[in-house]
Amino acid sequence: MKDTVIVLDLGTTNSKTTLFDAEGSAVAQSSCPTPVVYAGERMEVEPEKLWENIRHITRSMLRETPNTFVKAIVISSMASTLIPLDAAGSPLYNAISWSDMRTKEYCDDYMSRFVQGFHIADCGQYPLTQYSGFKLQWLRDHEPGIYGKTQKWVNISEFIYHKLTGEEEFYTDYSIASRNMLFDVKKRKWNPAALDFFDVDPDWLAVPRQSGTVIGYAAPAIRGGGVTEKTAIVLGGHDHMCSFLGAGITKPGIILNSTGTSEAVECLLSDVGRPEDYAERWINLENSVLPDRTAAVCYVTATGRVYQSMSCSVKDADQAYSVPPSAEPLFIPPERAMLSTIRGELRGISTVFDGPALMRAVMDGMYFECRRDIERIQGVDQAGDVILRCVGGAAGDPHEMQCRSDALGHTIEACGEYNASAAGAFLLGAFGCGMVKDLEESAKSMYGKAKKTVYVPDRERKEQYTQIYREHYLPCFPEGVQSL
Repeated sequence: MKDTVIVLDLGTTNSKTTLFDAEGSAVAQSSCPTPVVYAGERMEVEPEKLWENIRHITRSMLRETPNTFVKAIVISSMASTLIPLDAAGSPLYNAISWSDMRTKEYCDDYMSRFVQGFHIADCGQYPLTQYSGFKLQWLRDHEPGIYGKTQKWVNISEFIYHKLTGEEEFYTDYSIASRNMLFDVKKRKWNPAALDFFDVDPDWLAVPRQSGTVIGYAAPAIRGGGVTEKTAIVLGGHDHMCSFLGAGITKPGIILNSTGTSEAVECLLSDVGRPEDYAERWINLENSVLPDRTAAVCYVTATGRVYQSMSCSVKDADQAYSVPPSAEPLFIPPERAMLSTIRGELRGISTVFDGPALMRAVMDGMYFECRRDIERIQGVDQAGDVILRCVGGAAGDPHEMQCRSDALGHTIEACGEYNASAAGAFLLGAFGCGMVKDLEESAKSMYGKAKKTVYVPDRERKEQYTQIYREHYLPCFPEGVQSL
């Protein structure tokens, strides 16, 4: 019997289950669409259907891999996708997704106070519609019957963990908890000031624990095909934070550029200091999956959706990579810092233009915004040259990576076919069940074996981009790097 670890990847678009062997190689995988319900700006996930899908694809995968003993099951998950549960732990409502916009009026009300200087102490986050408090306020005002019956308020991963163990208690890890705007990122516990402000009963929330902690063992509902009563259920983390570990980043000094439907620029911090100082600079703090490590996170925008919209809307968009850098037209991305109220702009359009030039402007605008976020993070925790590791969907496109390197002005190390989030979750599961003894060294070793491509900025194009960025893009923002 071969010892293995199952990683459940709960994504916005698809949910996947991957079987890793003891060396960290993915030996089998199965996936299914995440059961999402759309209605205008609303987006919900059907929790019970997701659970049934997870059970189905896990059993399907294990049928194809006999002679396997699953030592641990661990989750890498989207965050801020919340479900109200009744006293029996059953959903009263679909999970309200992180990208659901119904809470906009509540978030805007808080934002007006935030920009006037009101910050919840030790929270380290600026207001976004995805956070728990705003969703609870919406539920209280629009679904009072459901709100009145709510006994637990849990993230989608916490719900699945509950199903996996069959235990009464709900558990979460610090990285998921710190994405709720209800957590104390320094003390790593629920923040009394935030709970009081949003009027949240702490008994509604899951018990926070360190990633890599065993919270129970496989319930009868998930057993079979190598999953037994001895299979440990181990806390994983938020997919972005798992990516740090999978990318071999265990200490400050390396910036992670995570690309996909949305895009983030992130780094581990040497010292958190005063959390409110980060929020004032439009940087969010999130507890990492490593003990005593906190990450600074800057959001670029919904990069994948912007690219997709342009690709579908303009002719010959695929030829954009051959267009040289230009100050005009200049694209200012929408929803910077993930704020839905911020609109995008296209400046300096001439009477004669074509599809590739427009697409090139959009791409360059996204790169420049990413560059601003890198400088924003450098300003609070780093200095000197940047080491940039890129993971996610875009990392597999050599044209995209070279253009990104030129525009950012930094060397990029990209892992196109390497799933850093799943790899990081595997390491946490393997650590929890004893297959891995040293988490940090194992992370470096695993990433070291991954196939990587290094992209060095072309000197001439780097100089052109730097001039455009400094003389044309940054002046669009009153406070430069720190502006929205």
